[in-house]
Amino acid sequence: MKTVKLGVIFLISVLALAGIGVGYAAWTDTIYIQGIVNTGTVGWHFTDYSGTWVYKDLGTEGIIIVTTPYPDPDNDGYIDLDGDGYDDDALLVARAYAKEDTDDHHAWVEYDNLFPCIDFVADVEITYTGSVPGKLNSIGFTDFWASDPSEDSYDAEVLIDHYTTLEITVYDDEGNIIYQGIPELGLQLHLNYRIEVVMKIHLPQDNDLMNLYGDFGVFAEIVQWNEYPYP
Repeated sequence: MKTVKLGVIFLISVLALAGIGVGYAAWTDTIYIQGIVNTGTVGWHFTDYSGTWVYKDLGTEGIIIVTTPYPDPDNDGYIDLDGDGYDDDALLVARAYAKEDTDDHHAWVEYDNLFPCIDFVADVEITYTGSVPGKLNSIGFTDFWASDPSEDSYDAEVLIDHYTTLEITVYDDEGNIIYQGIPELGLQLHLNYRIEVVMKIHLPQDNDLMNLYGDFGVFAEIVQWNEYPYP
């Protein structure tokens, strides 16, 4: 009986050791994948402005036309003529200028006290800043000069539009011209593409153009779409 008991104990021990062996033999290994996701951007903003300032030099009684791509928006583009070979006593007669309005997505353009036979030019430059290509989705004008027939001088005010030109040039990131004229919808823009908008008014000798007032607005939208048409 003692021999049987010892055999049983020995068998149980062997089975226990076998179980431990099986447990320790279950090796494991694990791999992990980690990552990040980010989405692109579509964006553009005004980056530069220029204008035209017309002075009367009281020393020579001549007219001085000054165009500059770097007006000071804090003083609406007034510039100092000292050291430019002109009389220090110069009177600002008329101007056309553009500057940042509420932020770099809004520009203010003003034509003040215009008179005939001078090119009054105001420019804005727009830079595309999106990380993915964008497409021009819409461009339009609102109240281009006077548009309210109830205004007393409506018939005369619309004459301003006859002498207003809008020139648009699109440059790529290397400065090459890729488009001129009113851009077609769907025109694709890439990072650092520039759009130069030149707004010019040249009035002829016409008494009907005196003492007029009008306003205008321009809006443009870009979108990004590839798979489906944008509604």
